[in-house]
Amino acid sequence: MRLKETDRLSSEVSRLKEQVLTGERNLVVLRDTLEKTRNQTASATRETNRIVTDLESRREQLSSYDAETLARRAHIEKLKADIRSLEESDKRLEAGAWSARRSARR
Repeated sequence: MRLKETDRLSSEVSRLKEQVLTGERNLVVLRDTLEKTRNQTASATRETNRIVTDLESRREQLSSYDAETLARRAHIEKLKADIRSLEESDKRLEAGAWSARRSARR
């Protein structure tokens, strides 16, 4: 009976040792996975920071381009207004010259 009990306990000890070894192997795998996850998180954070910095830079450039575009449009509109004014002056001068020639013929 004692032999049976010893065998049973020995079997139980072996089973528990195997569970401990399996748990230790699983723990190693989990530690490796955790380390990889931490590295990936750090890498993703660096990439995110780089993208945010790049995005901010592009927004500043776009803002600058928008300001330049608005200034150019305002300048173009002023030039168009100047052209219209010159065309109107030209028409008045032509009308005056035509009127003067007509008066001179009479």
